[in-house]
Amino acid sequence: MNSLQHILNHLLSRDLSVLNEDNIIMVSSMAAELIDKPEWNEIDNADAAMIINISQIVYDNSDASMLFLEDGVYDLLIDKSKIYNPAYQVGSTPIDFDPSNEPIQAQFQNPMVFMEDAEEAKETFLFYDDISPAPTRSIAPIFQYNRVPDRGNMPTVKKLMRDVPHKYPKLVGTLEKCKFVMISEAVDYGVKPDDQKVKIFERDFIHRHMDMGLYGPYDEIELLLELKYDGLSVEADVTHEIKSARTRGDTANEKAADLTPVLEGYRFPYAPEMADSEAFGMRFEAVMTYLNLSKYSMLKNKVYKNCRNAISGLFNGTDALNYRDLITLVPLSTSLDIDPKVEVEFMNKYYSSGIPMSYAIVRGNYESVLYQVYKFVREAEAMRPLIPCMYDGVVVHYTDPNLRAALGRKGSVDQYSIAIKFNPMTREALFTGYTYTVGQNGVITPMIHYTPVEFFGAVHTKSSGHSYARFNELNLAYGDTLRVTYMNDVMPYVTRDQTRPSRKAPERFPATCPACGSPLIFSEKAAFCPNTDCSGQKLARATSMMKKIGVKGFAEASILATGIYTLRDLMEATYMDLAPGGQAFAQSVLDQVARIKNQPVRDYILMGALGFTNMASEKWKKILSSIRLKDVLNLPASDLYVALTNIKGIGEEIASVVMTERAIYYADIMYILSLPNLRQTCDSMNVDAKRIRFSGIRDADLAYHLQSLGHDASLEGGVTKNTDILLVPYEGYESGKTQKAGPTTRIIPIDVFKENMQAFL
Repeated sequence: MNSLQHILNHLLSRDLSVLNEDNIIMVSSMAAELIDKPEWNEIDNADAAMIINISQIVYDNSDASMLFLEDGVYDLLIDKSKIYNPAYQVGSTPIDFDPSNEPIQAQFQNPMVFMEDAEEAKETFLFYDDISPAPTRSIAPIFQYNRVPDRGNMPTVKKLMRDVPHKYPKLVGTLEKCKFVMISEAVDYGVKPDDQKVKIFERDFIHRHMDMGLYGPYDEIELLLELKYDGLSVEADVTHEIKSARTRGDTANEKAADLTPVLEGYRFPYAPEMADSEAFGMRFEAVMTYLNLSKYSMLKNKVYKNCRNAISGLFNGTDALNYRDLITLVPLSTSLDIDPKVEVEFMNKYYSSGIPMSYAIVRGNYESVLYQVYKFVREAEAMRPLIPCMYDGVVVHYTDPNLRAALGRKGSVDQYSIAIKFNPMTREALFTGYTYTVGQNGVITPMIHYTPVEFFGAVHTKSSGHSYARFNELNLAYGDTLRVTYMNDVMPYVTRDQTRPSRKAPERFPATCPACGSPLIFSEKAAFCPNTDCSGQKLARATSMMKKIGVKGFAEASILATGIYTLRDLMEATYMDLAPGGQAFAQSVLDQVARIKNQPVRDYILMGALGFTNMASEKWKKILSSIRLKDVLNLPASDLYVALTNIKGIGEEIASVVMTERAIYYADIMYILSLPNLRQTCDSMNVDAKRIRFSGIRDADLAYHLQSLGHDASLEGGVTKNTDILLVPYEGYESGKTQKAGPTTRIIPIDVFKENMQAFL
């Protein structure tokens, strides 16, 4: 029996003890490997199905604060599974867990505030304009209607039946999910437009249906937009009250948990009374408001992570009837054959129990509708602090009955609807250990590894630990809960959840260099290897050098395979020297080296690539504008120190670096001086040099070419009012850099620039 089957069997046996750190780390790591694996075999497909089932069982049937898979990773695994099993149905076997078995204490998390002025701005929001308000009333009658008659001090619910069939199958199921509204929005976050792993509303919903011939780009379409509430899905028979109710459960096998013992008799005070024979189906999202979460936590003397965990725990408790008045049912759809717009108004008027469905109707052609959906999604995200319950996205439906009929339903998924999920900036993960890297100047950087989390369609399993000081500050132990935050569009930043104490001893920082074994030297802030001949430092310098001079495909593995670490070795390499990296690699590198040798190359570009501590090409440009390169190499230390410190912007620290480290790079500097195509800055200052920056694109070849012509071209450099040219992906592109451009900065699409480069230079 494999480990996944072992976990699944325990869960099916109502045993939550398998929900522990070791198993979470193992299952989530397997999921990440499956997501990244190009092709699956039968074993992979079976493993994925078990992982999904395991994750769904815990999510649907318990209030455990940690899940086997983070939501975004779960969604990616579902999407990958559908490639190999298109008929896959989302759902889980209903399980009756004993709440006392929960191994991990849940924690309460306040809703995140996305914008400070939401209250003042809400009147201008599309999100707010078309929301139908609930009937005016106080909250008190709701509690009076839905409080169960006194059955003693502690009325109990018998164990819920777990294998009941759905009565209205079309009211249960799941939705296709996407991460972005527009293709350009996804591109701004670094997603390739054709990346099928990341679903995009514009491409995978609107474009797909236009390609099917259902409508054209100038035809008017109408969409219903509603919030995607985050609670427990409920399918119910209703009149003026609930007659019976079930969970979503296992949609493929028509197995659900019977919620009738908890929800039977739940009153809707504004619904007209009907005979039982007139009951019809309605789908709700059972949610708990933030106010009721506080009440529930106090009454249960337990702190819950969030409202979703609390509502799940309430339904699974034998004392659920005591707290039924804390359940809020948000109406979502009915079994009635009526216009979707009429349906929403009907539900909000008669079946709202405190929170109506918040929605908007948008109409127009393709471009107009796309903008309105984008506006609604962004504003809905901003309004989260002002809505009293959790929601995690927006659901979009076509209202046209012809479109709905043409698209239909596949399995348990309505094809005429899609959910656009918000991209939360913080995830929870479990710490799994450290690895350590050696920088080109010997500084040791810890790398934090954790269970996989997803941001914008990409799975992340590690983040930089930054420094020895940060290592000590975090004081992490295996299995600790981390908060992983996506900041400034770069590698996620990690903090420790201080509310959950470590269960094991904290990790210890190594005493010796992980690359060469030399004893490390420690300061308060950093740890570094003093061995200048350290293999780790050489590898880091070589990797950085290849990147800075624009040689593609020469990463760590290639350096280790070929043994080429220095500029001179690279420039003098033969096909046989490069062959260990592969035939295609060898020829590609030879072609790139030939390009460097056959076009003008600036001295400061090559010097900036060598690896002097904290000295990129900008520093070398200042130095070599005043001092010839041969003098940097040959001047006595005292004379060189004076010459360097007399240059504006070059202080004592940089002067000391040059004097100390020029010996390390002596052979490479001699080779640079021998190049016939070398252009020395001190001899030929280019008064017409342009300051060129990039936004939304990276073209190392173009940057290198511009630098060889004497221009200040930087892929990473910032934009100021003095920037001459800002290269962007396309006309109308906007970013933080475009907003900082000055009045004389020319913002040019890169293709236009390449077609007529001399005209712009």
